[in-house]
Amino acid sequence: MKNPILMELKKYNGYISGEQLSDKFNITRAAVWKNISKLKNKGYIIESVSGKGYKLIECPDILNEDEITENISTKFIGHTVYSYDEIDSTNKEAKRMAVSGAPDGSIFTAEIQNQGRGRLGRQWLSPKSVGIWFSILLYPDLTPDRIIPITLVAGISVCKTLISLGFDAKIKWPNDIVINGKKICGILTEMTAEAEHISSIVVGIGINVNTKSFDDDIKDKATSLYIESGKNFLRKEILCSVLETFEKYYIDYLDSGLNKIIDDYNNLCINIGKEVVACSVQEEIKGKAVRVKENGALCIATDNGIKEVNFGEVSIRGMMGYI
Repeated sequence: MKNPILMELKKYNGYISGEQLSDKFNITRAAVWKNISKLKNKGYIIESVSGKGYKLIECPDILNEDEITENISTKFIGHTVYSYDEIDSTNKEAKRMAVSGAPDGSIFTAEIQNQGRGRLGRQWLSPKSVGIWFSILLYPDLTPDRIIPITLVAGISVCKTLISLGFDAKIKWPNDIVINGKKICGILTEMTAEAEHISSIVVGIGINVNTKSFDDDIKDKATSLYIESGKNFLRKEILCSVLETFEKYYIDYLDSGLNKIIDDYNNLCINIGKEVVACSVQEEIKGKAVRVKENGALCIATDNGIKEVNFGEVSIRGMMGYI
């Protein structure tokens, strides 16, 4: 829920008195002071001057409803924000809240995830306040076979946002974004379905933004915007850009499939033209990735013809483990 006193402080260039705030919101002066103290504890820099009142000097880079909804321009994505200082996983919370009736397009953000997950159950490290860890809850009228392209929609949305910031970002099919051959973003799309119809989809996205370093076991595979540029970035601005781009492509997908973005996706897909190996429980496919189809499948040219891969682990020769 938005903080009305914060919203009021943001309206003023100068000071607003405690009495004015007390009268406007029909609360005591003590309640105003407690509210101001809570904002300060969250990182808002508020100047308090006797006889003048309160003045908002600076807003922190936190991912909450007040900061996100103020900076976003969408039709429905991100209009409802659930934010947490710490949580097990934003994907888990989104699925829990879907059962409780959270609105379509709700987003879930966390400063820390203590059980963040990537694909295949891998751990996703989510340290405090340096990355963007969030999930989008959707209720599309789709059949389960159309979930794969949702991951592609998320991938191109993140990739386009990072490109707009000046980075040479690429998509590693189906769910990673890389810069200079290192992973900067992971995407985990999960669905809840009944029979042949999807009840809800949760798109979880983790972006390494202001991380200064990684542990030795992943430093050769992972990177961040800070490591690549030497600069810190406002996470809320990046998040809002991703959400706006995602909504545009998502609506296009619901209307006409991937037809409008598939060429752009293929141009940004680092797999294309590379020797790859695709592994699933059933088989291993080696060959050259030639394109991603409108249904989201990766086409691989093998000695036995073109094979379509819809899921599994796809590695690129010479990159992130495939030698």
